[in-house]
Amino acid sequence: MREWFDYDEDGAIEWAMKLPEGKNKDQLLGAVVGIWGTSKPDKAKNWIEQSSLSQDKKDKLLKKIEKNIPKK
Repeated sequence: MREWFDYDEDGAIEWAMKLPEGKNKDQLLGAVVGIWGTSKPDKAKNWIEQSSLSQDKKDKLLKKIEKNIPKK
């Protein structure tokens, strides 16, 4: 997944979002956001906020990257 994400961020995240709800999807999204959150935290934050995920899932993912987001 890491190699795919490094090559095609949008394709990898789109594929992950199409997975059935459950633990595997949550873990995969968490891993992708973790990678993205260190290299492009603003882009990760924007994607999370605009995603169709539940607010609870958005909050959990945002917590994974909040330390990497530059303070304004």
